[in-house]
Amino acid sequence: MAKTAKTKSQLSVENGVKVLKTAIKGNLSLSEASRRNEFGRNYVSDIRARIKTNYKNKAVTKETYQSFTALLKTYNSL
Repeated sequence: MAKTAKTKSQLSVENGVKVLKTAIKGNLSLSEASRRNEFGRNYVSDIRARIKTNYKNKAVTKETYQSFTALLKTYNSL
């Protein structure tokens, strides 16, 4: 069975999840975690600004959306 290709939005949110995990695990700022993952320093902020729209438009799955928002909440509570 063939796997469905991920959208650009899906991949960017998944990368955002990776950056958030790096920030939480390493006790880093989002800018530093983004840099360490070879993204721009505002990477997570850019995703955060678009994620609700991408979720409503079904460009991002519910699971990915929930994962991103949960990690962002965890990061913000540190």
